Amino acid sequence: MRAEDFARIMQQRGLHWNRGTVTAIERGKRKVSAGELVALVNAVPVDDYYLFFRHPRISLVNLADDLHISTNQLEHGLDGFRGESVKQDLDFMSATVLASDPDRRIDGQDLIRTIVASGGSFTAALANLSDAERFVLGTYVSEADRRASQRFDVPPEIVTLASHDLWGHGLETERDQPDAHGSKSHSTRELYKSLELAIADRR
Repeated sequence: MRAEDFARIMQQRGLHWNRGTVTAIERGKRKVSAGELVALVNAVPVDDYYLFFRHPRISLVNLADDLHISTNQLEHGLDGFRGESVKQDLDFMSATVLASDPDRRIDGQDLIRTIVASGGSFTAALANLSDAERFVLGTYVSEADRRASQRFDVPPEIVTLASHDLWGHGLETERDQPDAHGSKSHSTRELYKSLELAIADRR
């Protein structure tokens, strides 16, 4: 992986890394803090994660001053920071912190409008979101979006984006729109046909 790509992964975890940060760490010129290590082990793929601790020439890690720990023990200690539940917790807390900072607040409606107005691929847009942005977008995903996403074999966020692209609001809201007689104006089948075309158009 290129240094700038790895730096971007860490930026999505809330750290202000750049290519130079990664290069300095690789060369042993910069230490990694405990917080950075937690973000790092949660961000990298499992196979890469274990490579950190199973180098044949490295058996000790310097924690601070003359305080060391074996790489084996550190690996076991950090295992608790891996997994989907921890990732969700980190995403939630990051989004909560961002929401309380006026300069970094993420407005979900603005985020959706920006992605829809870009005219580009929804898949590419999702891939370029930070974890906090994806968390905020996820709060707009309804149960109807989740069901539709299974039918179309796409992430539920794409259904949410396609719905907003088509109707300016979510699938659930559109489904529950009454007609002139107070009945639901659309069948699920009709809505799904429209969504299928909208999703295909923005792949």
